[in-house]
Amino acid sequence: MRIRVAICTQDVRYSEKLVQYFQKYYYDKFVWSVFTEFSYLVRFFQENEADIVLIDERMQVEAAAAEDVRKNCVWACLADDPDGESPSGFAQLRRYSRGDRIYRDLLELYSHNANAHFQSETMLDDKTSIYVFASASGGAGVSTLACAAAQYFARYEKVLYIDMENIGVTEPVFGEGSETGFDDVLFALKSRRSVLELKLSSAVSRGENGVYYFKVCENASDIMELTGEDLKELLSVIRRMREYDKVILDVGNGLGDREIAALAYAGRTVIVMENGGIAPEKFTRYLQTIRMFEEERKTDICSKFVVFYNKILQQTRLPEQTDGVKVLGGIPRLENGSYREVIDRIAGMEALQNIR
Repeated sequence: MRIRVAICTQDVRYSEKLVQYFQKYYYDKFVWSVFTEFSYLVRFFQENEADIVLIDERMQVEAAAAEDVRKNCVWACLADDPDGESPSGFAQLRRYSRGDRIYRDLLELYSHNANAHFQSETMLDDKTSIYVFASASGGAGVSTLACAAAQYFARYEKVLYIDMENIGVTEPVFGEGSETGFDDVLFALKSRRSVLELKLSSAVSRGENGVYYFKVCENASDIMELTGEDLKELLSVIRRMREYDKVILDVGNGLGDREIAALAYAGRTVIVMENGGIAPEKFTRYLQTIRMFEEERKTDICSKFVVFYNKILQQTRLPEQTDGVKVLGGIPRLENGSYREVIDRIAGMEALQNIR
């Protein structure tokens, strides 16, 4: 079932361009009805329904008086200056925003509708692959490699990066992002699960490098409350959406309920290691712990592991396996440049194609 939008404006050229854009890019999610006079919209509601109504800001007073018409749907004004006050109390959408921003705004509006019935109707089954990036110890560069891999894959595919670390940072790599972020996704997951898919679409941002991501939670304690069951539901909904080719999940070096759930759900888990020091011993203990969880929960985790080395020295000969886990390759130590510059350099290395 698709979201039903009615738009009422005398700017015919604007409404035509808006509807054409949505029919081209989001044809499977919206049904549009277009009106040039408010009286025509009133007649429409005598026999039809809508989920969202967009009106020209000059029609606000007239619409506010039509209380019977405004039942069971969300109303918003198309405004040139949405920061100004609305005399009708309606939500306001910036008229000349980019199409993808209006798309997110509509999903955000619809998520407030108590009668939300949205269900995606897109694409093919099993479109989305889940890749988990983890480590047996801190400081191995999990986030660096996960971000670089997401950027590498985004050259050819639609990629979503999710930072599951308690203290995550996405802005230095992907940019400022939208006003909303992972906070809104977690709130929908914990409360109004029926609108989770909408929140996942409205809260996502697209970085300059082509990677889709969520702005991290303002309060780190919010993500710390995420349980293993919550995470499995979140990933399940993302897969059902079939919007992304790959999801890169950065879980760091934790071994709590949430991390184990991610490892069990993954299609492939990339274990990031340094070559040398006590890294091999830590990886051995890590595997032993994971195998205990496998036995307790009767689930498959270790068979999906591959190892990717980070910060290796030039001319280093890597083993084919580490503790029986296949080694896919490695990235040399990079000394100079900002964090963003290092990720850009790694993202340009063909060694990352082995992770596919």
